Amino acid sequence: HGTEGDVKKPLAGLPDFNHDNPEVLDYFISNVKSWIQEGKVTNIRMDTVKHVESKFWHYFRAQIKGEFPDTFLLGEVLCEGKDDVSKLLEYQNYHDFDSIFDFPLCTALRSTFIYDQSLKEWLARPRLHPDEQPGILDQDNPFKGGYRDPNKLVTLLDNHDLQKRITSHARTKHPGEGEGLEWAIRVTKLCLGALFTIRGIPQIYYGTEIGLEGWKNGSEDQDLRRDFPWESIGADHLPKTEFAKERDIFLWTQKLIELRKKTPALKYGTTITLWSDDLFYAFLRIASDDVALVAINNGYQDMPAPVSIPLNLDIIPERVRDTILSNLKEWRSQQTIETSNGMPQLQVPGKEIQIYTKV
Repeated sequence: HGTEGDVKKPLAGLPDFNHDNPEVLDYFISNVKSWIQEGKVTNIRMDTVKHVESKFWHYFRAQIKGEFPDTFLLGEVLCEGKDDVSKLLEYQNYHDFDSIFDFPLCTALRSTFIYDQSLKEWLARPRLHPDEQPGILDQDNPFKGGYRDPNKLVTLLDNHDLQKRITSHARTKHPGEGEGLEWAIRVTKLCLGALFTIRGIPQIYYGTEIGLEGWKNGSEDQDLRRDFPWESIGADHLPKTEFAKERDIFLWTQKLIELRKKTPALKYGTTITLWSDDLFYAFLRIASDDVALVAINNGYQDMPAPVSIPLNLDIIPERVRDTILSNLKEWRSQQTIETSNGMPQLQVPGKEIQIYTKV
């Protein structure tokens, strides 16, 4: 809970405990300890972090992380804005969480791929001059006030707390059947493609893998928690063919998961922005000998001509450049990258993502 003067703020109708009370504090720390010892719990999601009194976190960090240093602690701090990274960082550093939910990236992916805002303003600046406003991914450097370890952030497209599921946002932007539905599916798949290639640990809210919809109605969130439509799933555990939208999004998500599992660069590689403008974003993921190159066209039209992507050897090792030019293939088409004058030539269809990985 939180307090304002002597008046307590409500916490969504939930029981409100005073974690400054030593009995309450001791009870919950002992409770978490029993989960770890008796339940063999290895990962703990701590809810509504900013509504818990600070004294609790001081004791919690000392006792739980002290006795069980390998326990992975994930903090939920619902700060969604582009400029909220510094707020999240305070919670991460003060409470010593291993990870927090990357709600600002969630907002960025929705704002760009669904609602067509600028990629260079939301995701990563083009680095043409020093006065550019940073995008979300530009704030990953801990030496410049960024996250301690951005690869450990839990990334997401939607959950039970937000206003709409991602497919409902897509349907708001692209209503109707026929062409409207086709675009909604396309941008939903683009969001998923970005989620599984951008740094972090992707989280899928149940139903997002089949394009399940849901909206919050004021403070009521029942529709965001609607039952999973099991009638759409066949005996082979795939969406039935008559559920075309669900099957399309599911198979796409399944392939992305398979690709990420076998590609170290996408799981934990360093991120390097190669190119960024309003509609096009290209970036590298590098993990030792593994390399992946990702290109996104956020426009509705296919790119009329390829973009030449410079490979700056001041920031990219020569062996990585050589791998890009000779040893990467697009994950679906298996086409190699066209090159000219030592630069990749990238040409991406509208509202699509291309992912190039090692042969």
